[in-house]
Amino acid sequence: MKKHKSLLLALFLLPLILSGCGPTAGTSSDSDTDPTPSTSETSVDKEESTSEIEESTSEIEESTSENEESTSTPDVTDPWDPNARGVPESIANSSALSSYYADVDWSLGGEELMKSLEDCLDGHALKTISYDEAKDILAESDAYPGKPGYVKGFYTGEPTKSWNQEHVWPSSRLGHRKTGPGADPQMLRACDSKVNGGRDNLYYGESGKYTYDPAKYGVEGYRGNAARILFYEACRYHSEGLYLNDTPKAISDTSDNDMSMGKISDLLKWNQQYPLMEDEMPRNEIIAERTGVRNPFIDAPEIANRLYPEYL
Repeated sequence: MKKHKSLLLALFLLPLILSGCGPTAGTSSDSDTDPTPSTSETSVDKEESTSEIEESTSEIEESTSENEESTSTPDVTDPWDPNARGVPESIANSSALSSYYADVDWSLGGEELMKSLEDCLDGHALKTISYDEAKDILAESDAYPGKPGYVKGFYTGEPTKSWNQEHVWPSSRLGHRKTGPGADPQMLRACDSKVNGGRDNLYYGESGKYTYDPAKYGVEGYRGNAARILFYEACRYHSEGLYLNDTPKAISDTSDNDMSMGKISDLLKWNQQYPLMEDEMPRNEIIAERTGVRNPFIDAPEIANRLYPEYL
């Protein structure tokens, strides 16, 4: 009887023992559902994250480099800066002047810009002006307002009927030519005959043994006026050997092979210090109508600094 009871108890407990040996309720033995990532998957995730960080760092470095370049090369805002480039504001703001100087390469400086300006002026020239024709033009361009038959004397600013043509760039330093650079009405000025004789062929300068001050008669504006005329002459006839320097020559030194004028450091200073006189732009317009050639240093005085940065 006891044996039967033991057999029945064993049969009763067997299912419970077998169920305890299986997987825990609520879990799965299927590896596909295992939430723990494999070692290879973790490695890939780390590599992708590292790559993203490196790309972000590279972008930051590029941005920093651009900021450093921007800081080291600031935009030029001073039009008188010799490193300024681009179309001068006074020319850019005028459709007529923009058209006239359209062929000038304003990205240049120094002699390259001078050559570009010279080519532009040559291209606009209507004809070669004779010395007699120049005097006829000056009678109009240098006329004294409100006094028919009078001209405004260079250096004095006073009206005069007794005048001749003052070579702002002396004739003896041009080979005594009566055409071309020696008869250009942009370079010649109507001047009282007595005043003209006192200048001789001296360089311009505020002081010095071989210099003449255009403000000698009390009109300081003629310093800037004379400077802009000499810049024009040196640019217009650059290919013919005219040039400006900073070492004044003796009156007796008139070698035809050395067609120089100056004093360039004073001219640059005067050009910036003394703005256009009231008659400079009207005179420029009259001469341009008669000859086709403008003075670019009246249209945009600041470009002189771009041509001669080494003398500033």
